[in-house]
Order: sequence, then C-alpha cells, then structure tokens
Amino acid sequence: MNLILEKRTAVIAGASRGIGLAIARSLYDAGANVVLSSRSESNLEAAAKSFNDVDGRVHVVTAHVG
Repeated sequence: MNLILEKRTAVIAGASRGIGLAIARSLYDAGANVVLSSRSESNLEAAAKSFNDVDGRVHVVTAHVG
C-alpha cells in the first residue's frame, strides 16, 4: 500500500521504541509530519534524532496517555 501523507500530521503514542517507533517512521517516510509521544523524554529525544529530520517534520511531546 502506497500512502501519500504530505501536509498531514500523525500523533503516535508510545513512539520512543518498538512498534510505535516503526509506525512513526513509516508515516514519516510516507510524507507525514509526526508527533512522537512517550513517557520517557530521554528515549523520545533519541528516537527523534534517529530520523535525521532536516525538514523539521518530527516533533516530540512527553506525555502519559493513560
């Protein structure tokens, strides 16, 4: 499935690792702006750096969704 998500924003909870990070990366690769959310600020910052985001499409929000 080819998704074109330019000018769209996705908010992903649990995005600092595992499935959440993989989903965020897939959405980012499809052109979406992504908001990474997790309880751990240090893990989120590391996850955000892994994107090598030159366009400013990755944002980080430390939060507990529960």
